[in-house]
Amino acid sequence: ALVLCTLMLVAALPLSSFAAYENTHTNSGNMIEDLIAVATTQIGYTEGNNAAGESGTTGGSGNYTKYGRWYGINPGAWCAMFVSWCANQAGIPSSIITKHASCDLGMQWFQNKGQFQFSKAVTPSTTYTPKRGDIIYFRTKTNQIADSTHVGIVYAADASTVYTIEGNTSNKCARKSYSTSSAYIIGYGTPAYTGGSSSGGGTSTGSYTITMDPNGGTMVGSKTYKAKVGDTYT
Repeated sequence: ALVLCTLMLVAALPLSSFAAYENTHTNSGNMIEDLIAVATTQIGYTEGNNAAGESGTTGGSGNYTKYGRWYGINPGAWCAMFVSWCANQAGIPSSIITKHASCDLGMQWFQNKGQFQFSKAVTPSTTYTPKRGDIIYFRTKTNQIADSTHVGIVYAADASTVYTIEGNTSNKCARKSYSTSSAYIIGYGTPAYTGGSSSGGGTSTGSYTITMDPNGGTMVGSKTYKAKVGDTYT
């Protein structure tokens, strides 16, 4: 009887209860933190060789993903569709992060809105340090500034290193890091976020209790930041 009850319980649960790489984050209204939290739930997802491989667990190289299925281009190069999917899941409207499958068009959209900062490789005199929540655009040919071939989400940065979460990097979703002087970085879209700290801004004034977490990040009030030795919060 116990075995029968167990089998009936399993059968009653929806299939989505067992789905891998579901977005398990509950949005807080802070767009930056929600975007990064959503992207973090997808780390490890791999593309499939066919539509049956969209679960993210089979491994493949055919560009079949749930992000492409959501966007309407499947199979297809999916780095920009991943960023767009994460923004949508985070409740960020397309007026703040445009829904795009083309890295070029996404980069141009930010440039047209005056929300783009070129990298050190493109503009050596720049003093801009990428911010948490920036959308980073890459190139393959280092003499091109209008031909972006890859895109990701910045989750942390300092003057020398930028840390990202990307889709379609070696056929999967993963964390990456780069020198801010990398010749392959064109620059950064700087969305006009609402509902919390914005790209290009800092924390609110006041005192915060900093608690280190096991992954090397910190909690500042209710927001997560990557800190380094010597940082001061007031």
